[in-house]
Amino acid sequence: DEDLDEYIIDETKLTIPEEILNKLNNNPKLILTDLEELKIIEDYLDDQVYNIEGINISKNKVLRIKKALDSEKIEENNKIFYAIIYNSFLNPNEIRKLEGLVYSKQYEKE
Repeated sequence: DEDLDEYIIDETKLTIPEEILNKLNNNPKLILTDLEELKIIEDYLDDQVYNIEGINISKNKVLRIKKALDSEKIEENNKIFYAIIYNSFLNPNEIRKLEGLVYSKQYEKE
């Protein structure tokens, strides 16, 4: 289907550094309690799904991936962004939209 051609999972894998992808792919992901860092996107939460400008992302997925990144002791400012886009079907415009939003929210917090 032509409409789906734009949504390529590998596009997100091109955005996340390979070292971090390897750690995520090999880390047991657990169901977690809320994380303080995710408060920057809580305005988008609607019944366990983040609806970020029309892009739906599971809260549990974000929590699992963020915890996996934390457990690997990855010191990276982009962890929330990576947790949101990891294994999501997003096109390049959606990735850029999410990236801009997450980074703007992080800077508002500081």
